[in-house]
Amino acid sequence: MLAKIAKIFLLIVGVEYVLLGVITLFEYFWIISDVVASVGLVAPIQVVQWAVKVYKDTVPGNESYVFFTTYLLAILSIAGGSLAIFGAVDMLKGNRRGYTIWLFLILLAFGVAVWDAIWGLLFVTPNIDDWIFDIAPIVWALLYFMAFRFAHRGYQQSIS
Repeated sequence: MLAKIAKIFLLIVGVEYVLLGVITLFEYFWIISDVVASVGLVAPIQVVQWAVKVYKDTVPGNESYVFFTTYLLAILSIAGGSLAIFGAVDMLKGNRRGYTIWLFLILLAFGVAVWDAIWGLLFVTPNIDDWIFDIAPIVWALLYFMAFRFAHRGYQQSIS
């Protein structure tokens, strides 16, 4: 029972990431619709050329830099969330592939969280009171890992 709850939790995490990415894209929808219209309804090479042009024209702190970074993170959130949903559904079906997908996602999340925490603690956060915001992603990654372990333990018991 605990294994199934852990799998459902991981599924909800995936849905959360997809929704976060979609909401972020809708916030910038008017910009995105202009881009899609200007490239003739998405010819992939033109979109890549547009992204490279926008990136070259950006300077940290500039509005287009913030837009490009936010847009990229929204797309990565949707992609990662979709992969998480796919993995969680596979886990619910008893497929080993789902566990491999989630292990990869957890290792990626933990690595990014540690890198972000180190960067934030060393270069960004001058106040010790704000360090909780740098440490929180590591705690979430550990929570995902705990849910994964409960789910995986249930899987191992079911195949033995």
